[in-house]
Amino acid sequence: MRKVFLLMMIVGIAVSMVGLSFSAPNIGDPAPSFSIPDTNLVYHSLSDFNGRIVVLNLWQSS
Repeated sequence: MRKVFLLMMIVGIAVSMVGLSFSAPNIGDPAPSFSIPDTNLVYHSLSDFNGRIVVLNLWQSS
């Protein structure tokens, strides 16, 4: 039990330190680069749609 707690603390500290190094984008900033799979598991990156309007519909089901 003690080892699990210690491991969780280390992971929590590491995640919080990584979070501090990134800043949220401001309105008007370019979107950060990312890629996501479609329903056929083909990955598309944001740069594939350069110059076009991109609408992301993010949702979650349980």
